[in-house]
This record gives sequence, C-alpha cells and structure tokens, in this order.
Amino acid sequence: MFIGFVVNDPLRIEASSSTLAIVRRAQARGHRVALFGVEDLELDDGQRPWAHAYLFEAEDDPVPDLPPPERRTRVPLDAMDAISIRTSPGRDPERRLVHATCLNWLSVAERAGVWVFNAPAALRAAGAKDFMAALPPGTRPRMLVSRDAEAILAFAAECETGAVVKPLVGTRGEGVYRLDPADEAGARRILEELSAGGFILAQSYVTEAPAGDTRVILVGGEVLRVGEATAAVRRVPNPGEFRSNVHLGAHPERGCLDEAQKRTLAAIGPVLRAHDLYLVGADLVGNQVIELNVFATGGLTDAGTFEGCDFIDALVARIESDLAARRAAPG
Repeated sequence: MFIGFVVNDPLRIEASSSTLAIVRRAQARGHRVALFGVEDLELDDGQRPWAHAYLFEAEDDPVPDLPPPERRTRVPLDAMDAISIRTSPGRDPERRLVHATCLNWLSVAERAGVWVFNAPAALRAAGAKDFMAALPPGTRPRMLVSRDAEAILAFAAECETGAVVKPLVGTRGEGVYRLDPADEAGARRILEELSAGGFILAQSYVTEAPAGDTRVILVGGEVLRVGEATAAVRRVPNPGEFRSNVHLGAHPERGCLDEAQKRTLAAIGPVLRAHDLYLVGADLVGNQVIELNVFATGGLTDAGTFEGCDFIDALVARIESDLAARRAAPG
C-alpha cells in the first residue's frame, strides 16, 4: 500500500502525536509512506494534483521527527492508494483558504480513485460544530446555532441546566464559555465577542462536565477495539473547570464506557458512515456527544498506554483490510 498523510506542516508535527505514530506504524507494516503539508500541493494544467512529499519506503529507517529535505519528491496524488487527512484547520486560522484548497484538490484525487479519509466533502460538512445537529436526538445536548444574542439568551433560559456557548470552528477549548444566568451583562459581552467571529453554537449544559469527558475513537462508525480493550481516554479537568481539554490542564485517565455510552455510540455510527466519516473522535460527557473530532483526532497513544495494547497497529490493520475490501467491491 502506498499511503499519503497530509498535515498542517510536516516540520511541526509533535513527536508524541498520534499522527506520527500512525505514519511510522504504516511504514513498519511494510507500506510506502508519503508525508506532506497543505502548502505542498500543486495542480497542473491537466487538473492533476501533485504533492512535494517526504517519501519513505518500508525498508528505510523509521520516519524521523523532522523529515530531511532530501526526502522530498514530487509525486502525483493519484499514484497513492489512500490518503489520510491529518490536518487541523482550527489551529491554523490564518491559512483557512489554503486548507480549503487542499480539500478541493484531494477531492480531485478522490475522483481519480484514491481512497481519501475522511472524505473531503465530509470534512467540509462536518468540520464545523453545527454538524452535531445531524446526530440523533438523545445522543447530544439540545443546541442552537445563531448570531442573535436574544435568541441564544432565550435558549439558555429554556435549558434547565443553562447553556455552554462556543465558536463553530475552534480547538483546545478556546472560546468555550458557560453562560451565567445571573449575569446577563457578562453573558452579553461573551456573545458579542463570539459573534464577531461568526456564528455561535449554544448547547444545553451537561451536568457531568466537571467530572470530565471521554474521547472515544471510532473507525467506520464502530468503536476501535483490541480484544476487550476500547480506544477511549477519560480527560479530567482541574477543579472548578468544566472544560476537559488537556491543553487547559486536564489530565488523561483510562476511559471506560458504560452501557448508556455504548448505546449512544452505536446510534451515531450509521450517521458517521452515511457521511463518509471514517476516523472520528467522539467526546462524551455522560452519555451525550458534545463534540466530534473529524480531522486529526488524538487519543490513540494515551488509550494504548492505559490499556496496555496497540491501537495504532489495530487502526493501520483496519485501514489495510478496508482498502482491500474497497478494491474488491464491484464497480
């Protein structure tokens, strides 16, 4: 298998990231690997997309933290069997148009027969948090997307537990606030700040939030497992904080799913498959999905450490088998 991985910038990948671990494992399992960034693409006059990629053969030394320049080679995207999109547009807002163009050209490769996951069209649809509305009622909090402060305040007043507001595109818990119903002036200031950047997602507050959330990795709409072990990580926030982002000081623990959470994940699986969202990180608070991570979801390495198994290897093995099934499918 010749598999490409597109990232924000190959020279800025964190050494401990799930992305680099996946890249190395694919190589270790005997595959040719291409690693390239969103700015490393070009489109020729025949509408064929190319990448100036770092190429690594199966027999090479493992992919280093900083790929050497001599490894860069111009390669057509349609020469690859599969391309994994491991970008994070939310952390790269100044290059938003570059990320959009990257998805457009990956769509060209997809039409040429390359398996691109998650599908570019799916990422355009699900890359913002308003996609949560596609999930079945009962699997997610109540929600409203608006820029109208009055509508959001009225929605928050209707929610017994109050509301959390956040920008439609964002990461690491930035711009996420719990509205205080006793402080209308403060709530209006928050909404004014957020609306300056676009639409606001308001969700009913899930009371289990201070106990943390659980990131669960789903592949093909199913929870990734190794035997009885589940690819899940619980993230516990600091006291007084309802956001469970590690970037904000939360610490990871072993994630265990109860029966209600398993039912929720089973219910959203068909939605993910229908939208061609192959690799997804679902963040659960209680038995409610509060966010879907459809770009470079993390958590695989931590989950493997806590469970004492190799979810990275399981993921690459699943990619291999699913690619073989796609090739064998009629038409």
